[in-house]
Amino acid sequence: MKVKEFEEYLVKRRKEFAKKFGQEINELGQEEGLKIGSPDAEVTGILVTWMMTKEAIAEAAKQKCSLILCHETPWFGDNWNTKNPSIPLWRVNNERKDLALENSLNVIQCHSTLDEILITDTFGEFLGLPKPSIQAWRLINIYDIPALPLKKLADQVKKKTGLKTIRVTGNMNRKVSKVGLIYGGIGLSINLGFWEGQLKWNPEVLIAGEMDEYAMRYAIDNYICAIETTHPVSEEPGLEKFCEELKQDLPGMKVAFHRVGMSWNYV
Repeated sequence: MKVKEFEEYLVKRRKEFAKKFGQEINELGQEEGLKIGSPDAEVTGILVTWMMTKEAIAEAAKQKCSLILCHETPWFGDNWNTKNPSIPLWRVNNERKDLALENSLNVIQCHSTLDEILITDTFGEFLGLPKPSIQAWRLINIYDIPALPLKKLADQVKKKTGLKTIRVTGNMNRKVSKVGLIYGGIGLSINLGFWEGQLKWNPEVLIAGEMDEYAMRYAIDNYICAIETTHPVSEEPGLEKFCEELKQDLPGMKVAFHRVGMSWNYV
């Protein structure tokens, strides 16, 4: 398989998923696609990871995987447009790029596509939520659960994720029964447009990946509760599931998963 054939596989997956919602999509998102390498390069193995960190690059080389599929952009300060990329020549970006080239690696970012086809649903399953009562385009899953205090739901999320500490916005004694997901970076204030898409379904609590102070104040003024996990914790279950699907869809292809882990310690 060549890199361009793997990209065609990703487009096919996105196209099939979007069709279920009456959407016609025939390409990857504008932020997605080949970031390093050649479309004609042979794929000897695929390493799937949340971000193309230096550790992920080293692991791909060790595993003899010629292709890294990263969910987040490989570059800091990237304008997220594959068709007209603007990558700051910062030391960290140059070091990542040089390390990938030194190891003859090809790098594809798959962001919107994986958000749609796997990450949304898998995060709900990972948290032990029932099947969503509402699914809407784009990235909207709403769940009905037996009413329970926010504190108890937060404790359940903490247990499922294995996090030592989580941040919660709202009255801890308030009973909630309608849950929305704003996994990954959707919880950041830059993505409040996605929150608005959720609010029309009247969720009482949103379980997030990563949030910031602006987003928390937005939740408070909208009289909704919010529970923060972390960006990768909310998305890596979907990436792991994608690895399993790749093994089924591409028999004989080596597929490895690299977990990025926590980037900070609790003190």
